[in-house]
Amino acid sequence: MSDGIDAKHVFRQCWGAYRRLRAKDGGTPGTDTTKPKMSASPHIRVSSSDYCADFAAIGAKSLDRPSWASRLALFLSYYVRLEPYDEARRRLGISRGTMNYWMSAIAKAAGQAMLEAGLWPPGRYLR
Repeated sequence: MSDGIDAKHVFRQCWGAYRRLRAKDGGTPGTDTTKPKMSASPHIRVSSSDYCADFAAIGAKSLDRPSWASRLALFLSYYVRLEPYDEARRRLGISRGTMNYWMSAIAKAAGQAMLEAGLWPPGRYLR
């Protein structure tokens, strides 16, 4: 991790911004996970929908590993679609312990990717 920044902290802050933006935009901004839509030009303001789409795309890409298909499903259901904890856990058929372990792994991998992609800090990204 660069400069001693904790990837899980980065992820928590990015997810917090994502949840606030989803609530502000009525809960349904674009969340196309196929490709980040980050502006290459720093003077172009990105929208909350762009941030939400980038959060989903960067997080999904960071988890796109053959052995992590279930973690990717958890990320998409719990973090992107904001499915309640117990609903996501039951739908995936996993225990609380497994879910918490996977959530920690997701936060570490996705947080690192979000830091590298410039999604963090959210305030700077959204300027």
